[in-house]
Amino acid sequence: MRSRAAAPPSARRQRIALVATAYASLGLLTLLFVFPLAWVAGISLKTRIQTFARPPLLIWEPTFEHYAAVLAQADFLHAFVNSVVVSAGAVLLSLAIGVPAAYAFARFPFRGSSFLLFALLVVCMLPPVAVLVPMYVLLNKAGLINTHLSVIFAYTTFSLPLVV
Repeated sequence: MRSRAAAPPSARRQRIALVATAYASLGLLTLLFVFPLAWVAGISLKTRIQTFARPPLLIWEPTFEHYAAVLAQADFLHAFVNSVVVSAGAVLLSLAIGVPAAYAFARFPFRGSSFLLFALLVVCMLPPVAVLVPMYVLLNKAGLINTHLSVIFAYTTFSLPLVV
């Protein structure tokens, strides 16, 4: 008598074929998504002449002259620090406000919660340009124009609904 756990050989072959097809498809998709990134990384390691060579060079000696030129600029480090400060500030502020708000929405039913969740959804659907003028007026009156804090508030405005 046959055990219930043992599958017939044809079913086992079909399962192996299905799994192999799935892995082959995932491998192909991975190549499809990684190829443009690898191409751009390769271009960044070519000289200007090698970049525009016809036909494209598939084998070349990599050079880091473009990276050295960018790092040699005085503004790069300043811009990098600004980006880190603004992005870290926006993430921390979004998490500090969004996580307790999400917890409150999930755990404590209260009157108006559905309206507030709908308002968050509407904010997600608004194009950023629609909020630009009112945000500028508010930040101008608060004296925050051209500061890190103004950009942090702007980024938080658009990421907060996603956090909640």
